[in-house]
Amino acid sequence: MLGKFLECEADKNVKYYRFIQTEREYADGRRFPIDKIVKCDKKIDLNAEEIDQMGGFFLSDKDYIFRWLIRGDTLCEVIIPENEKVYKSSSKYGVYLADSIILRILKKLMMHMQ
Repeated sequence: MLGKFLECEADKNVKYYRFIQTEREYADGRRFPIDKIVKCDKKIDLNAEEIDQMGGFFLSDKDYIFRWLIRGDTLCEVIIPENEKVYKSSSKYGVYLADSIILRILKKLMMHMQ
């Protein structure tokens, strides 16, 4: 067990996913670059006592990615760069964390209800 919230180091060759915003910017004005390494502002803290202290990027797997739909309008595949690690959280809902990621756009979702 790695700290309170992380279960183990995960297989970086598994397909991971993340939703991002593309139509509007995040609150701090930044946008995620595509097909480039993105490093998180706060590295993963293996000893975090609170979830908001964990750091890293939250990712999911194919079984649970749609739980994160509220986070954005575009589904991206996440590649874990060489020499980087990905961790499985203790959540039973397919939550993973990584300090660095590469995003590849898979599908922009249409959010119009008619």
